[in-house]
Amino acid sequence: KYAYLDRGRAKYNLQDYFGAISDFTAFIESEPINEKAYYYRGNAKNELKDYKGAIADYAKAIESNPSFSDAYNDRGVSKYLLHDLYGSISDFTKSIEINPKNAKGFIGRGYAYSDLENYISALSDFNKYVEFDNNNAIVFSRRGYVKELLKDSNGAISDFTRSLEIDPKNPAVYLSRGLSKIKIGQKESGCLDLSKAGELGLAPAYEFIKKYCQ
Repeated sequence: KYAYLDRGRAKYNLQDYFGAISDFTAFIESEPINEKAYYYRGNAKNELKDYKGAIADYAKAIESNPSFSDAYNDRGVSKYLLHDLYGSISDFTKSIEINPKNAKGFIGRGYAYSDLENYISALSDFNKYVEFDNNNAIVFSRRGYVKELLKDSNGAISDFTRSLEIDPKNPAVYLSRGLSKIKIGQKESGCLDLSKAGELGLAPAYEFIKKYCQ
């Protein structure tokens, strides 16, 4: 029966999520109390955007193993994708309580807090995440966005700059950095960032150039 579990994982790794679900289901029929099988099947459902089905499987995994940090974390992701922000925060928090080194929990909860406009809590979680991973361009850009909303333009510029060091081809980050620079009086440098955003294909950058750079 464990062949079903192994084959399901192999199919998952090959992005055959439907086939993986079929094998995990066959395994669960022969062994209905196995947290890993439910967890893996939940991941496959998540990839197919069956978020409610994934949540149900993660719940079964947690029922079998209440200390399953990754199951809480990934259920939090599914809830987030269903816009259940408070539910996702609860799951990310539980995941972090079980495993305080769970970087994914901090970033997931940070996004949820940010969407709820709780920017102080979001910033705290992004700061914690960066302690684990200092090379994630998306996190630096998101933290920069949060800092700008908290009126820390200099901090935002620093994060946007770090994001662009990691991924120099993101026009949205050039746009954001340009606007932050203009806000604190660095007009020339800011307008060059807006121009770079346009150069990389972000058409709205030219509207801001007309507004701020004439």
